[in-house]
Amino acid sequence: MLTSSLARRTLRLPRLARGLAHSRPKLPLVYSEEVLDALESGKPVIALESTIITHGMPKPVNLKTAESLESIIRSSDAVPAHIALLGGVPHIGLTSAQLSHLALEAKDVVKTSRRDLPGVMALKKDGGTTVAGTMLLAQEAGVKVFVTGGIGGVHRGGERTWDVSADLTELGRTNVSVICAGAKSILDTGRTLEYLETQGVTVATIGDSPDFPAFYSPSSGFQSPLHLLTPELAAAVTFAARPLSSGQLYCVPIPATHHAAGAEIQRAVEQAVRESEENGIAARGKEVTPWLLARVGELTKGQALQNNIALIENNARVGGRLAVELARLEQEEKAKEQEDARRLYPSASPFGPRGFPPRARAPPRFSPPTRIAPSEDADATSAEEHPRARLVIVGAAAIDITSTPSVALPSELTETTHPGRVQISAGGVARNMAEAAHRVLRQTGRPPILVSPIGKDAFAGVVRRDMEERGMRTDGLIDGYTATPVVSLMLDHKGSLREGVADFRAVEELQAEKVLEVVKKHDPRVIAFDGNIGPGAIEELLRHAHSNDIETFFEPTSVPKSLSIIPALTSLLHSASPTRPPLTHISPNLLELTALASAARSSGLTDLPAHWAALDALSITPAFRSQVDHCLSSGGDCGSWMTDSGLVQMAVQLLPAVGSVWVKCGERGVVFVGRFEEGKSWEGEQSGREKRQVVHRAGDGVVVVKHFPALKIDEGGIKNTTGAGDSFSGALLAALSLAGVHDRERLEKVVALAQDAAVLTLGSDSAVSPRINFLSEGVA
Repeated sequence: MLTSSLARRTLRLPRLARGLAHSRPKLPLVYSEEVLDALESGKPVIALESTIITHGMPKPVNLKTAESLESIIRSSDAVPAHIALLGGVPHIGLTSAQLSHLALEAKDVVKTSRRDLPGVMALKKDGGTTVAGTMLLAQEAGVKVFVTGGIGGVHRGGERTWDVSADLTELGRTNVSVICAGAKSILDTGRTLEYLETQGVTVATIGDSPDFPAFYSPSSGFQSPLHLLTPELAAAVTFAARPLSSGQLYCVPIPATHHAAGAEIQRAVEQAVRESEENGIAARGKEVTPWLLARVGELTKGQALQNNIALIENNARVGGRLAVELARLEQEEKAKEQEDARRLYPSASPFGPRGFPPRARAPPRFSPPTRIAPSEDADATSAEEHPRARLVIVGAAAIDITSTPSVALPSELTETTHPGRVQISAGGVARNMAEAAHRVLRQTGRPPILVSPIGKDAFAGVVRRDMEERGMRTDGLIDGYTATPVVSLMLDHKGSLREGVADFRAVEELQAEKVLEVVKKHDPRVIAFDGNIGPGAIEELLRHAHSNDIETFFEPTSVPKSLSIIPALTSLLHSASPTRPPLTHISPNLLELTALASAARSSGLTDLPAHWAALDALSITPAFRSQVDHCLSSGGDCGSWMTDSGLVQMAVQLLPAVGSVWVKCGERGVVFVGRFEEGKSWEGEQSGREKRQVVHRAGDGVVVVKHFPALKIDEGGIKNTTGAGDSFSGALLAALSLAGVHDRERLEKVVALAQDAAVLTLGSDSAVSPRINFLSEGVA
């Protein structure tokens, strides 16, 4: 598990959702990575209830049905979001492991409606949400479409018992579109429709007939007030109903292939209802429905269950079409609003003086994690529609193609294709850093810009669309190259790398003047670049930054590519004796640091007079080494690894050429080694084992070595190690672009932010975790 402080931080809704006039506390929702990314990028999301899993179907049919619904929804280009409570915490979207736990392993799961939420949350229980509970949580999360089997309603005899499902009152006060097969056939359909009318709920049948369906049967004998032929028309109704506080109920008849069994099942329903009245079950509130459905299943020898599955799968198909069309309508409206805003504010941000497009509505009361980035859907090629960037990141935006065979392959090449799975995703070190920085900076109004070459091929469109969907600016992409950078990996059936091919010619051939054309249009505080670009371009970037007082940041990328910085550092140190290092920041891992230190010696960099003069000024004496051994290497949680690795010595060797070295040490944390020309900000700071730091004064400056232990994370929760370093560097860059690092407090704050970002990505299926959005709150 994540450390408690980080866990609490990731559960909070963003400032935008909390800063509105409504003062009541908000529910601590936890989003799955897939759902969070969809809400962030405007993709359609469909809520699914969890009582079907926990109370409605037997094992393992419940799990298979849940997985089938998710598959159907994804095939419609929407994102499924099963909603449930795990350990008392509402979850919007479940992972495969969570879904399996809820369906097969969880004990004493509470059937959770609106009234039950406080108790389930306070007692930290697992809860399967009913229609009412799911609607409430869906609206809180910003999910507008919900697919279920059937809704509750007025029970037979309800005029005497007042037994009315909370589903109906929730539909009257929660603006969510519910797609179902009508009210369950065990209920009083006529009174249910009357109650819905009283609650102001829009009720419609989608299909060829206006008949209001009765769950297992296509017709209940009543008609819906509204008849819609297609799900797309229903989406238009939902779009028009946005200002209202009540919901919409769209009823879909069971597929025709199951009509014949409907009459037989209905007879079983009537028998089950009579039995419930005779044995007293009918008076037991929320126990009634599960008992009746189980009894109908017994009487029909499983036929009712098969019809139940068929109708909810059909509802999912209809719901997918509705959600996709609704998303299209919303995006169309957003584009129009932004075009109107650009006409009214042609020389500035398309956002009005209060931060929202003119005449646009304020965000929903309980909005999901939301990016605040000017011109989200603007023409990406026009830099005038974006603010001038404070952070410019140069390097690779690549396409990752991963092929995984279904079965073990022979060791020899077979010269044939094999069945398996092929996945395409956006990647590249610079792109990943830019996304992480974008997510951290999303509330500042100053998004970073990525400068990267793309080709004249289809992959260029994939890179651009992916960035646009995430709200990232694309006006720094330089097109016209032969091929967009691509990495094609062949894995074995267990997911381990077997072989691969990388084509990064475009990045290696990227010309410095092309990059500087983009850089000069902005006002960067920091220019960052990865090891994919060529040594010549690196040197020109460093020269430009040095002469314009811009900080620079190098992400080594890999051991071989880390060495691309050495020629530039050697040239700049050799040609002049700069008053400050030619490179401001570097973020290697321990292997990359070892390679850099070795290359610095073999290239002659460490033999340059300027290098020795700078090193002498640091006054690195035996006393300094003793402090390192005492404060960082002997005892405590550092052990002897820092001394054994020679980490500090290698980093100090680079200080004449690099101002700050941020060494990523994996499970051992982060080690910072840097020099500060003005030592006043470190006055009063002393070396000490408790603080894991060495503060070494040299003239008017100071050399600081500080160890930051790794955050604790359960190894079972690690899903992705490849993007964690990029997320660390991206979050670090975001902080550096806002303010420098001059004292211990700022240094600790910046590293904490970067470590949080890395840990979130470790627990994510994505190259960069969408949950990094939550770290944007209060960043400065």
